Amino acid sequence: MSAARLSVFALCGLACAGAPPVPVFTPWDAPGANKIVVPDDEEKLWAQADEAIGKLQEKRLLVEDEPLVGYITSVLKAVSPVVEQASAPRPAVYIVRSSDLSAASMANCAILVPVGVLAALENEAQLAALLGHELGHCLNRHHTISNRYEAVSKSTLERSAADRSQEVQADRWALRRTIAAGYDARESLRLLAIVAGDDVPHWGYMTAWRSHPYVNERIALLRTEVPSGGKVAVQPYQTAVRELLPLAVELDLEERDTRRAQATLARYQRLAPGAARGYLLRGELARLVSSQGRRAPEVRAAYEYALRLAPDDPNTIRTLGLLLRELGEEARARALLNRYVQLAPEGAPDLKLIRGYLK
Repeated sequence: MSAARLSVFALCGLACAGAPPVPVFTPWDAPGANKIVVPDDEEKLWAQADEAIGKLQEKRLLVEDEPLVGYITSVLKAVSPVVEQASAPRPAVYIVRSSDLSAASMANCAILVPVGVLAALENEAQLAALLGHELGHCLNRHHTISNRYEAVSKSTLERSAADRSQEVQADRWALRRTIAAGYDARESLRLLAIVAGDDVPHWGYMTAWRSHPYVNERIALLRTEVPSGGKVAVQPYQTAVRELLPLAVELDLEERDTRRAQATLARYQRLAPGAARGYLLRGELARLVSSQGRRAPEVRAAYEYALRLAPDDPNTIRTLGLLLRELGEEARARALLNRYVQLAPEGAPDLKLIRGYLK
């Protein structure tokens, strides 16, 4: 028995001695099962999940990118089993405006995928493993099981053991589904290594069942079951997420995570070498890491190059104009800011401020 497996059994032994039994529910994808009647407490969890999605929408924390959502949904369908139960929830994908590396599922089969994890993944096989894991939680009804168990167990250790068992079950369920869909299951291990450093999402509702040390044990458990072979699909994935990468960089910069921002920016500039937005972000990154801040020469150089690439882009014009204003180059700053006022869409939030500068 491996050390990882032994540590899981040791924890369960401590937690489960005299513990109340974990509730059992028929999975939504169970073959040949009778029609499942949704209990009241599960319907309540679905309603709470709907409400949580509504709050994310109200706070504009969901990324509206139909092509990308469509691509992710197509991968989700590829790993989804046939579900005969008419009462089963229908899976749906939402992209969350967050730098987190932890995806989450809800009882109603909403799968929340942060911008940060999409930027960190490398290929479609890893995405399939991620979606499969979260779908495994939903179709095995782990949210309802945990909710019921919380009502009868007062022990954090008991609940932790149950939650960890669910993580292993979701890993193995996802492994079977990704293999069935033709993906290289070895990418499941790489996925776990990528997300290992991010324990709990910061944006609200999530399945808070992850812990960094346990991810290493999950990798050890899966490694013995992963066959070789299958598709990885690097290019389709890179193409699908390319225009999301600048947002990922911006979110990392907001968190002052310059290391991740630099890695994601380098990837974006490899995929879109002529994009002005990449050079604007390079200037923003230089501003944060340089001791001179905005006055660092490399900041201006990046902005100037972005302007050469996109001479009519309002954001590029405004960014360089404000920098030159700060540097005291009043004539060119005014020319650029006047140009920005002409090009900016009506209702731009900083138009009033820029017009005030020009007066």
